[in-house]
Amino acid sequence: MGRGTAVLARRRGVAMAETVRGGRPGPNLAILRAQEEERRRVARELHDGPAQLLANVVLRIDVCQRLAEQDPKRLKDELQQLKDLLRLTLQEVRQVIFDLRPMALDDLGLVPALRAYIQEYQKRTALQVEFTVHGTERRLGPDLEVGLFRLVQEALTNVHRHARATRAEITVEWGPDEVKVTVADDGIGFDPAQVQASGREGHFGLRGMAERAALLGGRLAIDSRPGAGTRIAVAIPTGGGAGHEGEAG
Repeated sequence: MGRGTAVLARRRGVAMAETVRGGRPGPNLAILRAQEEERRRVARELHDGPAQLLANVVLRIDVCQRLAEQDPKRLKDELQQLKDLLRLTLQEVRQVIFDLRPMALDDLGLVPALRAYIQEYQKRTALQVEFTVHGTERRLGPDLEVGLFRLVQEALTNVHRHARATRAEITVEWGPDEVKVTVADDGIGFDPAQVQASGREGHFGLRGMAERAALLGGRLAIDSRPGAGTRIAVAIPTGGGAGHEGEAG
């Protein structure tokens, strides 16, 4: 059988479910769900990471206070452990901040931000990621850069959580009037048509990714089949030079 392909969003956009409040269309439900899922993810990371570490810091400070009175010689070792714990906490906080909004995205643009994110991603997941850029890099409008960065971030999150992959490839292709980003992995794959028919695309974040691409005026396609990995490609129009903010350094 050939690879099953599901085009989840096209350049004209996708049909969007709407809530009606007071007779007027409300925000798109899929986007709201994606926002809530992102908030839950951040809350979990803060709770399981920095919050737990800071609670441990408080306990260590109590120990230091007792040692200052009872065993000053041990206090130095305990203070060193406390210092190491605070350093680890700072790293955790910086990681959460980086995931929320990498500074390189605003300062340097899409490609440098993706390089930095991929480096951190490989450290956290031990997954090998190859990053390739074709064409001339350039700055895009903030909405496009953030949108494309989030799409790659969501795709790599899916690879880590669901694909059971050992390797991934990310390609950015700069064209004269569009930019195309592809994320491929060697994982277990799935049947896109079956997932879409069952309504489970929300579980994998596929619906939110498709609608994010549509909101950017682009299209997102998923090519996958069980046992053969997954390839996600998104193409976003850049206006043939309009909206560019200069060349990326």
